[in-house]
Amino acid sequence: MHISTVAIAEYAVGDNPSHLPLHNLQIEAFDFLDAVKAGLFHKEVRGNHTNIPAYNRRIIANDIKIFAQLATKKIDAIISKDVASVQQYIQPLIKANLLNVLFLDLNVPLNTKLGKLF
Repeated sequence: MHISTVAIAEYAVGDNPSHLPLHNLQIEAFDFLDAVKAGLFHKEVRGNHTNIPAYNRRIIANDIKIFAQLATKKIDAIISKDVASVQQYIQPLIKANLLNVLFLDLNVPLNTKLGKLF
């Protein structure tokens, strides 16, 4: 399993990342190619609109950064409880043929989604 440095940063807001099972995870650093892909994804989902008009800046959501990493690193599934991001980001990116990923909702038991093996 992989974990993004972006996700680790979000986790660090509420708890020490050393509490994560890092020995079981491959840490994926957000790099140049991820940044380029995140810009493309943001443009597809949000257009050229600014997120903070007073500053005329585009803030790229962490979800977009993580989804960009999925694409550049060719990771084919994401596990999360954040179902809102599916509708807001994943579905539009899949529809635009920019992302091909399976979303596994942690609110649903894995055996329901993947079968009896789980």
